[in-house]
Amino acid sequence: MIREFHQTSLRGRNSFGVEQHGAETFYNWAFGSISTTFTLPAKFYIDLSYNYQSRIDLGNCWVEPDHRLQAGVKKRFGDRFTASFSVQNLLDQGQVIGAHGDGFVRTMNARQTWSNRSFRIGLTYNFKSGKAFKRKAVEAGSADEKNRL
Repeated sequence: MIREFHQTSLRGRNSFGVEQHGAETFYNWAFGSISTTFTLPAKFYIDLSYNYQSRIDLGNCWVEPDHRLQAGVKKRFGDRFTASFSVQNLLDQGQVIGAHGDGFVRTMNARQTWSNRSFRIGLTYNFKSGKAFKRKAVEAGSADEKNRL
C-alpha cells in the first residue's frame, strides 16, 4: 500500500506562433515533463517520470511527437546506504522524422544509442550523513595583520 506522495513536479514549455517565410511554415510545439516519487513501507520508494515533445514542423521537415517514460525503485538502509534500480525509456520508441518536397515524402524511424531502453543499478553511501564537520581555527598571521583587517 502506498503511504504518501513524496514529491511531484510538473514542468512545461510551449512556443506559439506561425511564421511564414516563402513556402516554409513554422508551427507551434510544446515540451512537458512530470515526475513523482511514491513512498512505500520499509523505506522503499518508486520514482516515475514522463517527458513529452509535441510534433515539430520546420519548413518541409517534421519530427513526430516523442514520449519518454522512466521508472525506478529505491531502498534505503539506515540513513547512509541506498540501493536503486531504474529503467530509462520504457516505451523504447524511435523518433519519426520526415521531409517532403516536390513529388516526394520521406519518413524514417531514427534510433540513437543514447535513446534506447537502458537499465541502471546504483549503490550510494553517504559518509557522515547529517553530521556537521568540526573544524579547528588556524592562526595564519601576525597580530598586526589581524588588526589591519
